Amino acid sequence: MTNKRKMNCFEAKQIPLVDFLEDNGYVAVRKDNNNNHWYLSPFRTEKDPSFRVNVKMNVWYDYGLGEGGTIIDLGMKLHNCNVENFLEILSENKIPTNKIQGKNQLESPLKVLAVNSLANNALLNYLKERGITANISKKYCKEVYYEIDSKKYFAVGFPNRNGGYELRNSFYKGCISPKDISIFSESHPIVCVFEGFIDFLSFFMLKIDLPINTDYVILNSVAFLQKSLEVLVNYEKLYVFFDNDASGKSAFSVMQQSFGIDRTIDMSKKYSAHKDLNDYLINLTSKLEVKSSKGNGMGM
Repeated sequence: MTNKRKMNCFEAKQIPLVDFLEDNGYVAVRKDNNNNHWYLSPFRTEKDPSFRVNVKMNVWYDYGLGEGGTIIDLGMKLHNCNVENFLEILSENKIPTNKIQGKNQLESPLKVLAVNSLANNALLNYLKERGITANISKKYCKEVYYEIDSKKYFAVGFPNRNGGYELRNSFYKGCISPKDISIFSESHPIVCVFEGFIDFLSFFMLKIDLPINTDYVILNSVAFLQKSLEVLVNYEKLYVFFDNDASGKSAFSVMQQSFGIDRTIDMSKKYSAHKDLNDYLINLTSKLEVKSSKGNGMGM
């Protein structure tokens, strides 16, 4: 398997900030006649928008912080990481080529055609390759048909609390706005927290030994960590399944500072040799399949 080429700074700066913000769940409150889009700041709670993006120059400025810059500066601040890590995040998110400067920035390129129960074999096989069986996939996911530039596609859809969907298939990683966190709650005192829904699904496949009565919160992006804190503060114990990278470690550190060492449990130590929980699942499944194959061979 070849490594995906990492995006460089020049390529990153070609991505319109309005599209980057939308992918992270932030939509402009108003637009003025000077090419400015105004947002409620991603970095604090406010009623009047003080975060400005100039779409012509593709730069931002937060008047409350007195800070601004390019997508690189914004990405590092949102994800609590350095330039290198942010470029990795952009590369992994597979920013579509239609999100390059010069395209119409006022219209979303994605149009939803239908949302159905998950039954498409291609999508079920995609999740199976990630180590996730159909019974788990169908319980939590949908089948979403959508259109980009008059071309029709379909993907696994994972719903968030605000009516949007995370989208995944073998070739695409994106979302349907509004982007938000996902919550599965029955008012238990314990919660498991995940960066993404593939790790959430992997959790059920691995049958990790935790208390049965547990709620679940999926960030759908570490950029939504601050938004999740107002939900997570209500729990007595938090089991955190973040990625083993700089972004995941930084996000866990924020949670631990917010809720304390005793309340916040770092579960990534259980899969420390792997990128994330799904990578651990795939590796474990592969080993079990090899072992089973050898066992069957000896019995013949």
